[in-house]
Amino acid sequence: MSLETNPQDSATTATVVAARDAAFAAFKGGFRLVDLSDALGPETVLWPGAPALEIADAVTHEGGGYHARIITTFEHAGTHFDAPEHFVPGGADTASIPIDDLVVPVVVIDISERASTNPNATVDVADIARFEAEHGTIPAGSAVLMNSGWAHRKQDALSYAGTESTTDLKVPRLRRGRHHGARGPRGRRVGRRHAWHRPGRQA
Repeated sequence: MSLETNPQDSATTATVVAARDAAFAAFKGGFRLVDLSDALGPETVLWPGAPALEIADAVTHEGGGYHARIITTFEHAGTHFDAPEHFVPGGADTASIPIDDLVVPVVVIDISERASTNPNATVDVADIARFEAEHGTIPAGSAVLMNSGWAHRKQDALSYAGTESTTDLKVPRLRRGRHHGARGPRGRRVGRRHAWHRPGRQA
């Protein structure tokens, strides 16, 4: 079975892929693939007030010859990204965001030293300028991530969030400005990257 494709869509996809590949090529020292996800478990830090993660055996090797579990979890548990519809009624959902928008080169801005004494530390324009002065211009089409040093707090919800409420979170973050939010190669916002949503690993 073959599917009809819109020539314009094909051309757009080719342009997106070319932009991504050009950004990868700009890293002359080479690059490596990094898995930013963290394993879900009983100690996974959740959004304040979210129902607890539950994992139970459904079938065991001894009883059924294979192992399977039932997992009950809050939708936004663990490492994930927020699609626009999470914040904007009628916005794009995860199924409508092309994978090419999510596989991109990454640079990491390290503010862990500042965040160790200021839980509300932010990545701002000055941090990016310092990074580029040392490492060169960040290639267009790249994602800019933050190393807050918060990974060691990931099993202590109160230490991680600094509060038990949702209105006064004390976590490092990207400074909000006129253009806050992540945008894909087509210029479409693909979701805000918030420090709370990456409790797992440092890139």
